Amino acid sequence: MITPIIQELDIPTLEKLLIVRIGKPRFDLWFGKRVSFVLNDDKLFVFVPNNHFLEWLNNKFRKNIEDAVKDCLLGPKQIVFQISQQTLSQPTLKDAEDSIGNSIPLGAPELNVVKSDGIVQLMNVPGTKEAKKRDWLDFKSFVVGESNKLAFEMARSLSIEKRGDTSPLVIFGPQGCGKTHLLESSFRSFKNSFPLLPAEFISAEEFTSQFVVAMHKNRMPAFRAKIRSNSLFVFDDVHLLADKPATQKELMLNLDVITQKGGSIIAGMDCHPRMAKKIMPELLDRLMSGMICSVGVPEDSLRIALIKRYWSMLSNQELSLEVTEYLSKEVRGNVRIILGVLKQLSNSARINRVLPTLELARSIVGGFIRCVFKSISLQDIDEVVSTFLLLSPGALKSGVREEKMSFPRNLAMYLARKNSSFTYREIGSYFGNRNHSTVIAGEKKIESLIKYDSRVQFANLEYDLNFLLQSIQQKLHSARS
Repeated sequence: MITPIIQELDIPTLEKLLIVRIGKPRFDLWFGKRVSFVLNDDKLFVFVPNNHFLEWLNNKFRKNIEDAVKDCLLGPKQIVFQISQQTLSQPTLKDAEDSIGNSIPLGAPELNVVKSDGIVQLMNVPGTKEAKKRDWLDFKSFVVGESNKLAFEMARSLSIEKRGDTSPLVIFGPQGCGKTHLLESSFRSFKNSFPLLPAEFISAEEFTSQFVVAMHKNRMPAFRAKIRSNSLFVFDDVHLLADKPATQKELMLNLDVITQKGGSIIAGMDCHPRMAKKIMPELLDRLMSGMICSVGVPEDSLRIALIKRYWSMLSNQELSLEVTEYLSKEVRGNVRIILGVLKQLSNSARINRVLPTLELARSIVGGFIRCVFKSISLQDIDEVVSTFLLLSPGALKSGVREEKMSFPRNLAMYLARKNSSFTYREIGSYFGNRNHSTVIAGEKKIESLIKYDSRVQFANLEYDLNFLLQSIQQKLHSARS
């Protein structure tokens, strides 16, 4: 065979020579429309769709590509693999522009694509700004307290020390309490600690979208290869997969393969896996085979620490201890709500050119609470307890004295006493026109169960009472905004 020698890179010729070396079936499988070649001076950029392709092509086909390039060019060229931010179809000038703009790492000069005589090349563009990567959160910016300490330590040990006895790690809790912060921090720390190992952070929404596209376009092998190649797989908002059985099954199969290959998994949910609704039991079993940690609504000491941290980021003015303690007592929502109040206080002090005094804080908090918060009502407690225990609407208000309703009604009365200012008489009247002594007896019954026997049976299911109470109260407080 006579090998053609040409002065400049001709992509079709390069591909033909590559086919001669590896065969058309292997070329169509691993190159085809998924991979593109772009020349830049003494470098040939090979743009691939994901980490799996990058590692496979680099290990299996680098020598074949180098030999094909030598046949096409007068001098040697360095082969550089880059991950494109989009799945490539037929390589065009626009595709090359988009891929290069999204793939060149920070610190490298920005490159411009020019076309001359049908040849795509890269040229340096002086004075242009660098592309900005996503700014992942980290462990240093996470404020640790009793309500999130265990989740913080487990996430840190898994991502930095790669502890296998921690995976899968499930972090659950209400919105705005730091789940995603810990997941992003874990991903960032793992990438810093193990830069050569593939890792991925994906939300339930992104996973579902990619899965549907892969099915419709017959790209399931590539989609699965991309997911299963990861040494760390971070999945946020598992609960959003409710009522999506096909997506749940696909996630479960991928988690199985990642685990079998020795990879680690971190997942975020809004509740304990045992309390998740409309999630297939097989998937929940996988998630419960590892470490499960909760992050709750910040306690008093953590709220103070959060207020100090966020205030230092928002303002150069000093926030007095008196104001800090007042805010920690009055603003009892999640982290986002605390941050919202601090932003209002900071901007009010700046615009009015006054100090962040206790009087100003009171006016801000007073207006904020009136507009944003609502008190926990007996109906709120009724609805949340009924949801957790799978009761029909209105069951707790029924006047029928059925023995099987004793536990859920006592639980609702106990929660009403602990989370609202309603009197015994008001609580008894709401839950089936019962007198105040019935409410007192129900409250004492739950307190006795908490003290002596934390596991209870109801409707053929067994509950950990302390965990059940914690979950219900988190739901009540997170629903106040």
